[in-house]
Amino acid sequence: MVRKLVPAACCIAIVACAAKPAQYSGTPEKQHATVMPDSKHDQILALEQKIDADRGTLQLAEPMETDYQGSPAEPLGAMPATQDPKCRPAKTETCTTSCTLSDSICNNADSICRLAVEINDDWARGRCAKANKTCDASRTKCCGCQ
Repeated sequence: MVRKLVPAACCIAIVACAAKPAQYSGTPEKQHATVMPDSKHDQILALEQKIDADRGTLQLAEPMETDYQGSPAEPLGAMPATQDPKCRPAKTETCTTSCTLSDSICNNADSICRLAVEINDDWARGRCAKANKTCDASRTKCCGCQ
């Protein structure tokens, strides 16, 4: 049994040693480990994960590539639902939660699109267009909430 565990333990040790250490910020007395994505692509992926989590909570379908192909890949600058005079959800806890999640999705979509402008490649533009489509769907759900 021990002989079988030794190779596994060695692999785990090698992976742990090869892993990139967390970046630290703050004074030496107050060092807090914060993991920052290395690249703008990684930042986009992290923001997409947040959008996917919020989209799941709102029970929105993931946009199909055909839904957002050819869509503008630029920041929409969607204003928060509470500041949009055209957005009139009911004053219920469900609608408030829906709009809070929508605002989060749209803020993250805006961040993705700003990164996409900096990166200026097809992959990033596609991520921006998809995030914008999710923002639109979440805003429709928020503003139509009754």
